[in-house]
Formats: sequence, C-alpha cells, structure tokens
Amino acid sequence: ITGTSSFTTTGAGNDIALDSISSFTGAVSLNTAAGVGNDASLINAAIALDLGASTVGGTYTIETNAGSITDSGVLTITGASSFTTSTADDDITPSQVNLFTGAVSMATNGATGNISLTNAGQALNLGTITTTLGGTLAIETNVGSITDSGVITASGTSSFTTSTANDDITLDQVNLFTGAVGLSVNGVTGDISVTNTGAALILGTVTTTAGGDLVIENDVGGITDTGVLTITGTSSFTTTGAGNDIAL
Repeated sequence: ITGTSSFTTTGAGNDIALDSISSFTGAVSLNTAAGVGNDASLINAAIALDLGASTVGGTYTIETNAGSITDSGVLTITGASSFTTSTADDDITPSQVNLFTGAVSMATNGATGNISLTNAGQALNLGTITTTLGGTLAIETNVGSITDSGVITASGTSSFTTSTANDDITLDQVNLFTGAVGLSVNGVTGDISVTNTGAALILGTVTTTAGGDLVIENDVGGITDTGVLTITGTSSFTTTGAGNDIAL
C-alpha cells in the first residue's frame, strides 16, 4: 500500500491481526472497540512502519522484519503494547502525545538500534525493554510518572524524564543498565527511585528540583557516576552485595 491505510473493527471481541510480509508506505491506523479482547497486531512488516492515529481497546502489537517504527498519529492503547524491530540498527521512536494505559514493551537490536518514547500524555508503565550492543534508550512523559513492571535491559545509555511538576520516576525491577543512566524530575514531590538493579550502575546526569528526593539501590554491583548529580531533597545510595562500592 503506497498511500495511508486504515483498519477498523467496531464489534466486541473482534481483533485486527495482520501477519503477512506486507509493505505499507503511508501511515497505518488500527482501531478496535473498547474493552478487553479487542486486540490489534501488525507483524512481519517488510519496510519501515509509520503508525497513524490508532485507538485500541485491547492489546497492541507492532513488529517489523525490516525498518524502523515511527508514529505520525496519536496512539491511544488501553491494553499492553509491544513494539519490536527485528533487523539490526532499526529504531523505535514514538514521539506523539500517546496515551498508553497498559505496560509498554519495546525491543531493538544492533549497535545503533535505539529506542525513544517521548511526549507520552499520561503516566507510563514500562514493560520489558531491550536494546543490544549499545542501543540507547530515552523515555519521557509530558504528563505522568514513569514506572516499570518488566525488566529493562539497556546496553547503551539511558535517560528518563518527567516534564510535569511532582511526577516521579520509580524503577524497581531487576534492571540491567550497561551505560550511564540519566534521570530528571521537577517539583517539590517529584522524586526518583532506582532500586533492585541487577548489574553495576553508572549514574549520568541526575536532577531533582524544589526538594525532590533521590533513592538509588543496587543489589548486584557498585554505584558510580559519570554525570553531575543535582539533588534538592534527600539522597540515599545503597549497595547490598559484598565488595560492591559506592564511588561518587
């Protein structure tokens, strides 16, 4: 399809499942009815994929065999979302004011297979996130806090930012951050907490404003920094493993 594409189901329990090796040049919109079980999936896309405005009541699964994933329309997804690029060095970069109610999982591979999810319009729950061989990770919400319910394995640098005052960043799974981790919040109660990390943790630039607190805890490995920490509230750094240092 060389123009835009739109697929819609309006009945309860009716899914959209596109799994052939299709090529969409224009934006692709997928829309299902509200409620659990009204799922949409587009997998095996043969070229880079531009996601158009989509509203899905169930789960949303997007995967390309070749090419990056971008968006030109707002994604409003009630269930869990999954985005995957299969070819090395292809990116995932949703940048609209998207509304993800369920957990958002993303996976890329390759040295320049990067993930960037910015301008999210409500609180964001990160599912399983994976970059390999140095791919970077950038997460930012315009409105709402950032939490995780799945393991984040980020092989390059990572950054997490909340833009609205008093929204938090709370990452408490056994995450594996290879590169430096940048974190930024603002507001009196805009706090940062990164706990249970499963590898040595390198802090990049970390910022709280107007009294926000910082809690860092590593269960496996030490804690070091390569960036400036600007913390206006209290700070706490803890390692629980034998022989693991804190060196700031």
